Amino acid sequence: LHLTAASGYNITVLIGSAIILFKLLGKRYLVIPGVIISIVFFALIAGGGASVIRAALMGAVGFLALQAGSARSAKRIFVLTALFMLLIKPAWAWDVGWELSTAATASLIWLEPFISKYLKSIKYLKPVYPELAASISAYLATFPVLVWRVGWNNISWVGILTNIPAAFLVPWIMASGAVIGFTGLIWPAGAQILAVLTRPPIWALVRIIEWGSKINALHLF
Repeated sequence: LHLTAASGYNITVLIGSAIILFKLLGKRYLVIPGVIISIVFFALIAGGGASVIRAALMGAVGFLALQAGSARSAKRIFVLTALFMLLIKPAWAWDVGWELSTAATASLIWLEPFISKYLKSIKYLKPVYPELAASISAYLATFPVLVWRVGWNNISWVGILTNIPAAFLVPWIMASGAVIGFTGLIWPAGAQILAVLTRPPIWALVRIIEWGSKINALHLF
């Protein structure tokens, strides 16, 4: 559920995917406006709820902070933004959605550069390392929040194992969903065709969830 909910994790995946897209198109000058526009569209498509807006705002701030200058400046901008949001509404400090969005955005600034550097050194991951780095860093940052919220004893170890392959499928599902959605605005019949072609990652995610549920029911972990 956390992987598919509109949260900071999805925003970081979106940012990584948009960066890859515009770089592959040879339009590096469109990376910054393209990412921001993508975040705005995502927030609108996801319903524009409070949790979505918070996640979108934190993601946009984190991305712009990294683009604006040094890592130290990015960290300061992020901290000031988080404090400003809490000044507006202190109750957000106890809101799990805000905590997850903040953790995911913080991962872009503190974790993503290190993970990205490592993945970039792997030859076969070079084409997709920005998106993978964003996904992995967001997952690592949000996991402690989930442990704190639900308790260590209530964390399913099967869930941790199944989330690893599932996390790699979510970006493809999000990307295909975006393509289908935009295609549907112009060519509905074409969107139907694309929907059939993009079923495999969704099928795989459902199977992972089902297998994980069956294994978890055995109480082996």
